Amino acid sequence: MKRLCVFCGRWPARKNKEHVLPRWLLELTGNPGRTARFGIKYFTDEERRFAFDRFAFPACTACNERYSTLESATKRVVERIFKVQKIRADDVDVLLDWLDKVRIGLWLGIMSLNDNAFGIRPKFFINQRVARADRMVSLFVDDERSKGLTFTGPMYPSFMFQPSSFALRVNNLYVFNASCPFMVSKQAGFPFPVSAEEERDDGKTVMEFEEGTEEIVRPLLETRILRGSLTVYQPMFNESVEETFETYDTSFIRSHARNWEAGRGPLIADLKAGVRVLTDDDLTLSMLSNKLLYWEQLAVQVPRIQNHLSCLIPNRPTDAEAIQIWEKNREVNDLAIAKLKENLQASSLLRSQLTPFVQ
Repeated sequence: MKRLCVFCGRWPARKNKEHVLPRWLLELTGNPGRTARFGIKYFTDEERRFAFDRFAFPACTACNERYSTLESATKRVVERIFKVQKIRADDVDVLLDWLDKVRIGLWLGIMSLNDNAFGIRPKFFINQRVARADRMVSLFVDDERSKGLTFTGPMYPSFMFQPSSFALRVNNLYVFNASCPFMVSKQAGFPFPVSAEEERDDGKTVMEFEEGTEEIVRPLLETRILRGSLTVYQPMFNESVEETFETYDTSFIRSHARNWEAGRGPLIADLKAGVRVLTDDDLTLSMLSNKLLYWEQLAVQVPRIQNHLSCLIPNRPTDAEAIQIWEKNREVNDLAIAKLKENLQASSLLRSQLTPFVQ
């Protein structure tokens, strides 16, 4: 696989290295030089272990420096969450941008570690995917004050073909993230595709759209999902505005969008009382506590949501070879889900024996 810049996809200018799991995150969770497990090599089952701070990939110096502001802002948000301080809607925007960066960075990184075993030709890099597609995040805090860094999702073959969802454990903070075009547009009342045809010469898919209902309804993601202490969805439409300007130039979309010109839709919080569009008012995170949430629960959710998103328009394949790969990936995920559920049951039994049951 060519050693291209993970940000722009070109040969690195003034070559630098990008830690897709940033240095500040490694330091926050332990010794950056500690040995970590990075899955197994495809087709050989050989376990891959090396130091966390070696998980770095080529980047242009200018590209790398361009994201330093986002990294600094994200670090401040994460530190406030750990201190159970308030965060603003703008902070959620920052976190979603950062998760876009990390998710695509992990996709490109794992692909590189496996010498691009599936022969995938990336159509986008980090620059082309930050704040470009519908996205969501769920935050959970475990009462156990553990320390460590873990991620799940990018190792699945399905993630190589569509980097749609993953989970990240940062000490006792659990983060679930998912993103793909038009993932929540319909439920958010925005225009949404009802059919897709074969790709054009420029690589884009031709889609037929239906006007949005201009009403936000639950569930935002049309499948069962664990609701975190804070779960937020955001429809994005910057690429769509370029070609279907009038469709998105409505009073509903303009009044709800955080930044209409940039194609950033509303931040929609899924709360117990219902859904609510977030404003710039502070959000208190004092309620963050999930005593009965296990990391294993999020591990089960990741391949399940990957399978769900693979069925959405325009993600579902049409040609015979792509359909065969798609079906195989779903089958692998189903097997993983079954195994993870067994592990979850064992973990639940162990915890119930060690700790009092909390109603």
